[in-house]
Amino acid sequence: MPKHHWPIEWRSPELACFLAAFESLGFSRCEDGRPEGEIEKIAFYCELGSDEVLHAARQLDNGRWSSKLDYVHDIEHRTFQELEGTTTGFGEVRAFMRRKIPAPRNTPL
Repeated sequence: MPKHHWPIEWRSPELACFLAAFESLGFSRCEDGRPEGEIEKIAFYCELGSDEVLHAARQLDNGRWSSKLDYVHDIEHRTFQELEGTTTGFGEVRAFMRRKIPAPRNTPL
């Protein structure tokens, strides 16, 4: 099983904890999931009527979204809305975050 890293000391399934964790990684809140050049975005899905985060999706360079279904499987979807709803089990998008895409790091071989 892969090791996980959480960037802040506070651990909770609540949206506020996820927002704080991603802020520590250089993300900031934004209004929507519209593509912006040179910007990566995250959508947080919460249980309906709750602040408990059930899922997160990442916007790709092409404007589509990527979601991890388990440790191995990733899916790509056209919009963040495709995963919303009571029948999907992902809940509803409650927050978006954005940051400038980090420049590639030059590392010696």
